[in-house]
Amino acid sequence: MVCCVFITPDEVVGGGISLCDSFECLKDGHPTEHTINIPHKFNRAVFFDSSYPYLINPHQGSSINATLHLNFWDKELIKS
Repeated sequence: MVCCVFITPDEVVGGGISLCDSFECLKDGHPTEHTINIPHKFNRAVFFDSSYPYLINPHQGSSINATLHLNFWDKELIKS
């Protein structure tokens, strides 16, 4: 599970996140008609399955585009 939280103010133009079911949809680094595009909105949280590739889209406006990513795994990452 991945959670992305947009923490940049709403003055940002563009931005947001694009989700797809394969890396082919995101190969040029730009969203296509085959992606699910979620626009930037301050304090918006987007939860999705971490098996899907995603792209943080280019933005204009504020010099900072901050997105907080939280990753949750259902498997142990390192065995002792």
